[in-house]
Amino acid sequence: MRGRLGEETSAGGVVWYKGRVLVLRNFRDEYIFPKGHMEPGETAEQAALREVAEEAGILATIVSQLPDTTYSYQRIYGGLQEKRVHWFNMEADSDQVNVDGVEIKWGAFMPPFEAAGRLTHALDRQLLEQSVAMMQKKEY
Repeated sequence: MRGRLGEETSAGGVVWYKGRVLVLRNFRDEYIFPKGHMEPGETAEQAALREVAEEAGILATIVSQLPDTTYSYQRIYGGLQEKRVHWFNMEADSDQVNVDGVEIKWGAFMPPFEAAGRLTHALDRQLLEQSVAMMQKKEY
């Protein structure tokens, strides 16, 4: 049904380790934050933590909630897909990133200014700004 918006809900994290933020490069060569779909019965918090673990091999804890983002994209088969992502500030237990090399090709923690220069999507850069402002209030 071309032109109709489906709805999808995901969750993800802006993950910090000692003042540096995690950025991943996916199979489309986009620089992103870890995120993914919510499983049935899963809370947004559970999904976000699971996705960070699956995509980056990082165990993290949630520090605070960030504003949701909403955007639309063209599905390969069908019409437009509307996606809402629930975001959380997180702290990692380590800076050792372990990606699968298929869906996620690369990942690293980097200073926020470097992350802002790499992130592919404007919504992610805006999210990073909000995260930096919130995390600066926290003492490391």
